[in-house]
Amino acid sequence: MDGGFYISFRFVVATVLITWLACEIPFELRQLGPDKPILLSFTYATEWAFILYTFTAIAFAAFCIYYRLNKDRASKEDMIGNKVLWFFFNLAANTILTTSGVYWIGFWDRDYAYFFKLTSKLKHSIPAVLVIVDMFINNVPIRLVHGVYPLILGILYGLFTYIYWISGSAGFTGNGIIYPILNWNKPGYALGACVLVLLFSIIIQVNYLQEYRKSTDERIEFD
Repeated sequence: MDGGFYISFRFVVATVLITWLACEIPFELRQLGPDKPILLSFTYATEWAFILYTFTAIAFAAFCIYYRLNKDRASKEDMIGNKVLWFFFNLAANTILTTSGVYWIGFWDRDYAYFFKLTSKLKHSIPAVLVIVDMFINNVPIRLVHGVYPLILGILYGLFTYIYWISGSAGFTGNGIIYPILNWNKPGYALGACVLVLLFSIIIQVNYLQEYRKSTDERIEFD
């Protein structure tokens, strides 16, 4: 974790993501136009995942630099910070891969052409690629049980979309629906979609764990 290349990688990832986020927010607000709610972009699960991943990447870069400068003076507080970062990294990685996967699998609705702009396609591709690359070069442990954290976040987001709908908020199409697959006018359909997304998150965690084990074994054999 204290190698020069790895620290540079973490710094570049953090810089790219925070720059992307800083440029995207005013751009999206301008693109939505005056007829859309100003905070509409922040209702999307992708935005939740992207913001979480961005701030986790910043914290990861800061931690790596701090560890490099203070590796001979490690303390108990450093270990606590390490565990907190571990928690958020696993949560962010799963949510990025889940939202990106669901985007490419499930959001093919002509009424939601807004989701298929180049910026949306890039946002559902590049962060996922960074997470996958990260998996092959870092030593952050992956545990199957940690898949419960993105599940909890997913349930909270599902509740948020329901509350958003019953509160009479406009949503993108003016009917309180944030995503076409989460249409609470058809509760059975929406609940089924929520369950499928949660199952997809579990599949992501299982595959992520398997790839982590493979990459770890390869490192051991190489050493």
